[in-house]
Amino acid sequence: WRARADQAINDLSGRTPPLILHALMQHMAVSAELVAALTKCSKVSARRNLVLLEDRGLVREITGHSRYRFWSAAV
Repeated sequence: WRARADQAINDLSGRTPPLILHALMQHMAVSAELVAALTKCSKVSARRNLVLLEDRGLVREITGHSRYRFWSAAV
């Protein structure tokens, strides 16, 4: 998963996407709030990047809700 994920974010700039991948390797599931705390980015940025990673097939949203969402690695 990590090699595929690194390849999939290769075109992205910034430090947040690689830090999110690292967070996903450390935790079974993450929320935007947890990602924001771990990566020191805003919650808005965390949500935007998680959705981007979901669109690229790297994470999946596991709660099925529009609020209090959690994501896990799509292995």
